[in-house]
Amino acid sequence: MIQLDPDHRYWEIQEGRRREVPGVSHILDVMEKKGKFYRTNSKFYMTRGSYAHKAAALDVQGNLDEKTVDPEITGYLKAWRTFRVERKVTVLATEKPVYHEELDYCGTLDAVVVIEGIAFPIVLDLKSGSPAPWHVLQVAAYVLGHAGAKWKSFGGGVLYLKQNARYRLEVFDAMTLDRKIAEWEDLTRQFHQKESKLWQ
Repeated sequence: MIQLDPDHRYWEIQEGRRREVPGVSHILDVMEKKGKFYRTNSKFYMTRGSYAHKAAALDVQGNLDEKTVDPEITGYLKAWRTFRVERKVTVLATEKPVYHEELDYCGTLDAVVVIEGIAFPIVLDLKSGSPAPWHVLQVAAYVLGHAGAKWKSFGGGVLYLKQNARYRLEVFDAMTLDRKIAEWEDLTRQFHQKESKLWQ
């Protein structure tokens, strides 16, 4: 059984013992894939992004209390709503934990959606910041974690939400996604050679 703790760390629980399972972001950090494109003031931006993601998920579920939305987040929420209406989006899942047993990593994807005009479901990552080269690798990890061997039945993309209520959707072509999934598989194996988590 996999559990996610308040510090966003994943644990495999088995017979009273627990073992930390690396998350997608942790692997990207350790393997230095975010590089100079990762903001130095990351805590603020990560918190803002988490709040924007949470507001979007609660909005889909119909559980969002508008009065609790911080003004800092309002524009991102409006962008998400506009995207859903303009692109005729059906949301299949939000904030879904995934675990890839063979490669032994976890993650929490932002959304799985169907977009009118695209023949396959899209594993979608929501970003409240600027595009960076490592985003496609992160999406590849979520696609593989979500679909496993059937990942070719899914697409992957990033939805960049802007504070001015605008958005930009980037859906990766099949060749790019195929290449990045292969890169992620190799990267994860290298990570496990470098760092291992033992049972406690």
